Amino acid sequence: MLKQFTPHRHSRTHDESGSVIIAVVIIATLSFAVAALLSTVSSGLQASRTDQDRTDAFQQANGGIDHALYRFDTNNLPRNSSSTGNYKPCWAGTPSYCGAPVASNAEFIGFEEEVRIAGTTYRLEARADPPGQMSRFRVNSTSLEAPGRQRQAVATIEPNRLFKDGFFTLNGFDLRGSAFTPIAYDSKVNVNPAISEITGTPRPVSMGTNGTVTGSGSRVAAFAALWIKMNMYGRADQAAADVACEGCGGAPKVVPITDQQKIVTIRPPAGPTPPAAKSCPRGGVIRPLPSEGGKYVIPAGDYVCNDLVFGGTIVVGPDPADSARAGKVRFWATETLNFDRNAVLNDFAVTPALQGAGVPSNLQIFYDIPSNLADQNNSKMCGNGVKVFALLYTPGLIMNCPGAGQPSVYGAVVANIYLNIGGPQFQFFWDRQSTNTLHTSKYRVVNWRECPVGSTC
Repeated sequence: MLKQFTPHRHSRTHDESGSVIIAVVIIATLSFAVAALLSTVSSGLQASRTDQDRTDAFQQANGGIDHALYRFDTNNLPRNSSSTGNYKPCWAGTPSYCGAPVASNAEFIGFEEEVRIAGTTYRLEARADPPGQMSRFRVNSTSLEAPGRQRQAVATIEPNRLFKDGFFTLNGFDLRGSAFTPIAYDSKVNVNPAISEITGTPRPVSMGTNGTVTGSGSRVAAFAALWIKMNMYGRADQAAADVACEGCGGAPKVVPITDQQKIVTIRPPAGPTPPAAKSCPRGGVIRPLPSEGGKYVIPAGDYVCNDLVFGGTIVVGPDPADSARAGKVRFWATETLNFDRNAVLNDFAVTPALQGAGVPSNLQIFYDIPSNLADQNNSKMCGNGVKVFALLYTPGLIMNCPGAGQPSVYGAVVANIYLNIGGPQFQFFWDRQSTNTLHTSKYRVVNWRECPVGSTC
């Protein structure tokens, strides 16, 4: 008998064999896809972790800037000769950047600090810029992550300076005199301005006013040429500033500033019991007695006066901690402020043996605009022979000086108005050290940027 032919079994075997191959291909393809996906996910996670590390490092570097700002704002700075905690004080003249001072009068120039708290790690360096003052610091903050993930933030920290302009008036300058002698000098180099005059034009400081600059065209032009710029506050544009600074020469010498310069209210310390401010010497009329040889020595300290008058020769007394050096005297006048003819205050020539005598910052006089305008009208600085080495933050003071009765002021000035009609003009000697001496103590961060680690950008 013939066998019956059955092709179905062979076909099924062939079909099953093809299905297995297809399944293997699909599984292999899926495996490659999963492997690729896992590789992509792993790379993404690694990149994410790297980005997060970099973000953390950058945030830590920024934390150092905030840390430095807090130290300056709270005046919590290392100033002694030894390291305290995890930071070190820095002094001018030390062989290395930070360490013990080389002398008792060495200048504090900054500090360095390393912080490792609760996962936050950074190292910061704050350096006075320029050295020898306490109002402007450059801060470098570097995160302490592994190499390659470190970040560095750099910023300038500074407060609002009271003498950002060498001479500022609320209500204007009038420069109609026949001659003037504005000079720039540096009391840190030598207290005698004739020796330490800063030469070259323009002098490295601005003049400013909320009012106008008026007067003889040639006088105004010559005066404006001597200073780096004329800041015209409360002027919307260059055209308005040029009109307000008549004859100054226009841009770039004349600078329009939209907002008016705000006067800070400088209040005296609570008193009158020490160590706060004391009552005014001699009832506020400060002149030497005949028995004092023509010279009155004001003990170092703070004084609050209703009506304040200076006459004769006045000397700042020695520092209680160092009798060879001049101390510091601060006056607050609340009602009137006046200077007698021939009043001489804090002059180097009077006490040349006393180190620091004649340095304007040793004598600081504050006089806000009084509530009684009659008091302001009776407050003046004029008269032949008046010579004052001081920082005058006196927005209530009127310098309305006729003829030859022009005072000589060494230091820096904020006044209500300067007005001269005839005679010699503007006996003003700007001290380079005055710019950074007085400020509001409220620091802020300016000029922030990120820099490559190790760079000094």
